[in-house]
Amino acid sequence: MKKILFSLLCTMVMLCRLQAQNAETHVTVLAGEAPLETLLTEAQKQSVTYLEITGGTLSDEDYAFLRDSLLEQLDTLDLRHAEIDTIPDYAFDRYLPETLCFILPEDIQYVGNSAFSTTNWYTLVITGNYPIFGERLETYINHIHIEASDDNKYCKNVIQENEYPYLSVYSRDEEILYFINAQYGVFEVKSGTKQIHSSAFQGIVLAYQCTLVFPSSIDSIGDYAFKSTGINMPTGSYSRNYNFPFKDGCASRIICESENPPSLGKDVFYNSFYYDEACLYVPKKSLETYRNTPGWNEAKKIRAIEDIGKGSSIFGGKKTSRLAVQIDGGIYTINSSCEIQSVSCYDTAGRLLPIQTGKDAQSFTMRKANITKPYILVRVRFADGTTETVKLIP
Repeated sequence: MKKILFSLLCTMVMLCRLQAQNAETHVTVLAGEAPLETLLTEAQKQSVTYLEITGGTLSDEDYAFLRDSLLEQLDTLDLRHAEIDTIPDYAFDRYLPETLCFILPEDIQYVGNSAFSTTNWYTLVITGNYPIFGERLETYINHIHIEASDDNKYCKNVIQENEYPYLSVYSRDEEILYFINAQYGVFEVKSGTKQIHSSAFQGIVLAYQCTLVFPSSIDSIGDYAFKSTGINMPTGSYSRNYNFPFKDGCASRIICESENPPSLGKDVFYNSFYYDEACLYVPKKSLETYRNTPGWNEAKKIRAIEDIGKGSSIFGGKKTSRLAVQIDGGIYTINSSCEIQSVSCYDTAGRLLPIQTGKDAQSFTMRKANITKPYILVRVRFADGTTETVKLIP
């Protein structure tokens, strides 16, 4: 009996210690009535990794405290239930050693200029209406993954699967495209989308020879949507036809299927290297209209979609599978008919996963237990520079 009581006592002590530890790592404070710095104990300031701020607003001093004293140790800053509609300029512009998740307020309306660091990777979770971002995003947004919360009433996540799977954020009715988490390949805005939101592509650095396809339903593009959008131009080690073999001499492409040029907001293509180098493909009957419409006529070359067609190299042509998937004893084995150069794994949000594979020249293996739900997408790059993608389920 004494041994049983002693064991129970030890278990209770351990649980208490775990609860105390959780209390110090996950801290919730009610902001607005006192400086944020005074709402945490000294022990919490040293140990908190998940900080949830509820209630009121934050002062300039509160943002300075977060930026200078806490951000480096946090993995999540949860502002969902704070009464914040504006995040000020440079609020979280701070070098961080690790990725940080910001859960944005449900009441957020505006995110200020350079609110986040230009040198770090952030995840922004949208819990309410999609905010307006300041006009000076520069290139920092290339380091940001943006997604809607699962219970968001206004926005939704859409996973689009191609050779490079990506997550896009749309309005619930899918009439507005807010943001894409993509850099490579052919990105097609969903048919039926009417508006590209302000700053949707602002500051993103897209891959060399990336193609953007806008359906005929698009009727407007918001302010700064392509401001400072860049291209990751190839170095001397890359051939001209690397990855997406364009044969028309274009460094990038925009295919706009609308016969009437969508209306443009303020400075849509300002300082956009991507647009400056793009070939703009439009319906043949609308060539002269686009060539005479301010903003659209800034494209380097304006050509007819009909002169290329969707069977062309814009869309990569016909693909044939060179991969065979087998599973035995909880181990996936993927065999290839071609030499494999690299293997990359992505979750359904399009994020690169640190999954280890056993790989040789023409096959690789992966433990089923290491695959996250609901599935992962595995991109295989072959020695000839082409790629194929397979879906693996746990």
